[in-house]
Amino acid sequence: MQKARMIGNYVDHLAQRKGISYEELGTEIGCNTQQVRSFLKGRSFVSFSQLVSLAKRLGVSVADILEGDRAVYSATVVHCMNDFEDESNREMVLDIIDDYLDILDSLS
Repeated sequence: MQKARMIGNYVDHLAQRKGISYEELGTEIGCNTQQVRSFLKGRSFVSFSQLVSLAKRLGVSVADILEGDRAVYSATVVHCMNDFEDESNREMVLDIIDDYLDILDSLS
């Protein structure tokens, strides 16, 4: 799940830098805003053709998106989890939180 979070986080970061809204991202890749948010939070993936569209719109390569940016990820997603000495424990807690949020989403 870490990789999914890193990819979504990086796309979100790039979109914010360019002033692109979630609605615009959704239009670009043919998704509704809820699906875009799910992707940006790392709870889902997009297709390769959607990645190509995102990369073009964001001015980066598909490889850049798939690589993500560990510094941005650490600063924006896990900053509150940095007290964990073992990174794998931090990621396990984030996975549990993601699973919990997925359950809540499915119930609503």
